[in-house]
Amino acid sequence: MSSAAPPAPRATLLCLPPAGTGRLAFADWPERIGDYAVEPVLYPGRDSRVSEPLATSVADLVGDVLRTHGAAIAGGRFALLGRSVGAALAMHVVDALIREELPLPRHVVLVAARPPQRPDPESPLFRLSDRRLRERIADWGGMSADELADDELMSWTLRLVRADLAVAETALSRAGTIPVPLTVVGAKDDRSVPVDVLSEWESATTAQFAWHVLPGGHFPDAVQHDLLVNLVADTLRESESKVMDG
Repeated sequence: MSSAAPPAPRATLLCLPPAGTGRLAFADWPERIGDYAVEPVLYPGRDSRVSEPLATSVADLVGDVLRTHGAAIAGGRFALLGRSVGAALAMHVVDALIREELPLPRHVVLVAARPPQRPDPESPLFRLSDRRLRERIADWGGMSADELADDELMSWTLRLVRADLAVAETALSRAGTIPVPLTVVGAKDDRSVPVDVLSEWESATTAQFAWHVLPGGHFPDAVQHDLLVNLVADTLRESESKVMDG
């Protein structure tokens, strides 16, 4: 009697974090997205890669993602999720996959991100003074009052945020669309990414498009976080089902 075939490996969700952060932005996602193996992307210059120089271009970061997560990409069963600056990088990753004729993600999810045709009124943010950028970071949320008052911590945070913003804001404008289903998620009280710009992401894809608005601000509180994780899990499950149904 032949043995049963081994189960197919799970699909992979590559998570690209917002400016200034590392894997902590998706710390509990592996336990929450049960159908996907979650791989948070770690940019150079932080966490376990703190000794490496920060990336200075989108090409550097895209190449790093393709090298570091090449096995998941080559397998062809993966999705991309990008938050804020990570959303811009996610779109450039798809562009690179198309150019290099590599497998494309089954779905792209963008969170808390303006469409490129609607830049921030203060753009380029990486050129803001330390004082003003610090104010913007406080407005985005995600840091406590004690953290915001810690000059040493904020000096390090400003360095990382400014570097990540510079990479995203000096990149060449993307041309064309992606042939990949795209889901965009915003927040009702996010003053950096107004709800009324979210639907304009539809022009970035020739495939299925959807957008959603959750409660909360730019960075998630516990309620928004739970809703976001559940929304992403449902979105990817539905997308995977459509692929399997052929």
